[in-house]
Amino acid sequence: WEPRNGEPARVEPYTSVMEERLAKSNPTGLLPFLRELSSRFTPASMGFYGHWLTMTCSPAETESFSAFIKAVDWPARGLKLYGHEGARLSVTPEFLGKRNNLAEVLRLTGLTPGQVVVAGDERADLDMMRLSLSGNWLCPVNAHDDVKAHVKAGAGEVGTKGFSDGVMEAFEALAKRRGWNMP
Repeated sequence: WEPRNGEPARVEPYTSVMEERLAKSNPTGLLPFLRELSSRFTPASMGFYGHWLTMTCSPAETESFSAFIKAVDWPARGLKLYGHEGARLSVTPEFLGKRNNLAEVLRLTGLTPGQVVVAGDERADLDMMRLSLSGNWLCPVNAHDDVKAHVKAGAGEVGTKGFSDGVMEAFEALAKRRGWNMP
């Protein structure tokens, strides 16, 4: 999305191409995997956003869940495992990596990495926290420890609050340190 006159506007043709690829890949990738996963394991929590699947299994199933996840041939399914820690996993279609998406946005808009700020809290977000894509990294205090360490090592900002409040706090601290004029 690209703001125009205060309203979001689609970045084209990128958005349409990704939606088309997702519509073709989901019936053979994420959806069958979602059905298989939910038939084998009892979700303690699950989120499916059409392009991103997260699941935490019941604590009693953690060992068998981990063994199943480690045995999956992700490339053969056209999927990418972004995070797996014990009872939790995050999966997306292979072509939707955040690194690829951000690189395409840079190409289409002409922005340089120094003009880009990225925020994240999951290990999957590390994929876009590269100097070749963004020179400014943020995360909230409740981010994964690996993300917080990476943000700190890259001279980014880690908020002291969780979730979006922490991201906004980190952004304000980064803007102040960088000397950006803020309204």
